[in-house]
Amino acid sequence: MSSKRRPNGASNVAEAKAPHNTTMPNGPVNGIKVGENDPHKVIKVVASDGKTGEEFDLSYTVTKVIGNGSFGVVFQAKLINSGDETAIKKVLQDKRFKRDEVYLNLVLEYVPETVYRASRMYTKSKQTMPMLYVWSTGCVMAELMLGQPLFPGESGIDQLVEIIKVLGTPTKEQIKTMNPNYMEHKFPQIKPHPFSKVFRARTPPEAIDLISRLLDYTPSNRLTAIEAMCHPFFDELRNPETRLPTGKELPKLFDFTEQ
Repeated sequence: MSSKRRPNGASNVAEAKAPHNTTMPNGPVNGIKVGENDPHKVIKVVASDGKTGEEFDLSYTVTKVIGNGSFGVVFQAKLINSGDETAIKKVLQDKRFKRDEVYLNLVLEYVPETVYRASRMYTKSKQTMPMLYVWSTGCVMAELMLGQPLFPGESGIDQLVEIIKVLGTPTKEQIKTMNPNYMEHKFPQIKPHPFSKVFRARTPPEAIDLISRLLDYTPSNRLTAIEAMCHPFFDELRNPETRLPTGKELPKLFDFTEQ
């Protein structure tokens, strides 16, 4: 809401809530004629100051339309308390432009890269954030082994479908571990596809086991970062006899500080 003259104490009225029309008694209100048969009915809203966020009651009458577009209409109005002229924009809520996010808030979490999304479409708990990145690590490692993304989804829905095609349909219990506020939703029942058939036949069984432990629906069941580094898949890197292709020794990969 922008105004030529702002009411006292309101440096910038930025938001209005719960508007409703109120028919005033017959007769002028601060110089504005308002009555039961008058088209200029008083509209009362709870507005908030754009800088301080302080809320206050605001009453106005619409005088005429001064602009309109696809998403809203701009009216010229007068504030009842002060008689100031103001411009008010009413945003239209068009269902055609309202995103349906029912499916996106059911089960999994995500990181910015679509192909590494995991169970955060379904939870905002800070306690599960480390496990989010464990999932992402599993997706990256799987892609390095396959030469292509494991879950190549192009959208939130597509992503969920790709995950379920490999891991199978999550149970209600698994979903609730990722999102305690999960609302009932029927998923198609799909059996998990064994990782041994997802990866090439020559893929070491230790690698497949590691990926399966990183990509678990239940966050608490996934390996932690330190547990993953202790997995047998990395035993070769701990072997003092292991050398780089150039013949040089490996860098100190496991020389960690307490931090």
